[in-house]
Amino acid sequence: MDAHPDSRLARDYLHALKHSRRLSPATLANYGRALDVLFGLLGAEGLNSLQPPQVRRFMAILHARGLGARSLALALSAWRGCFGWLVRHRGFRVNPVLGIRAPRAPRPLPKALSVEAAQRLFREEKPGTPELVRDAAMFELLYSSGLRLGELVALDVDDGRLDLRQ
Repeated sequence: MDAHPDSRLARDYLHALKHSRRLSPATLANYGRALDVLFGLLGAEGLNSLQPPQVRRFMAILHARGLGARSLALALSAWRGCFGWLVRHRGFRVNPVLGIRAPRAPRPLPKALSVEAAQRLFREEKPGTPELVRDAAMFELLYSSGLRLGELVALDVDDGRLDLRQ
């Protein structure tokens, strides 16, 4: 960070974060690394020359280097916070990172129940109370049909009666 002409501004920002928001040392280190990356992308240009199209291009470069959505979001957050602080405390006119959104992190798919685990559930003693019988029937229907939970709970008893269908 010290090699860039604006590194002092970044150090001041991190110092302010440390004392005003009492962030953990790990978070401060992550923000510092994100600002180092920004300085590397800027080259000799100053922070005050950064424009939103450059920020988008930098995000594309980092994505092409293999950074994931969460890492890109962290970098944008650090940059956005730094520029917000520079606007409030160092006379910068605009925050070029405002309005730039990070790519969404992929949501993991739910884990599927293995065939063996489902068979173990079905082999258990048959429940005796009406509620347990209902729950077992609902589970068996969910597992065998591929219904979504919302579709299952929206079912009515008459939905299964073929003699009522027209």
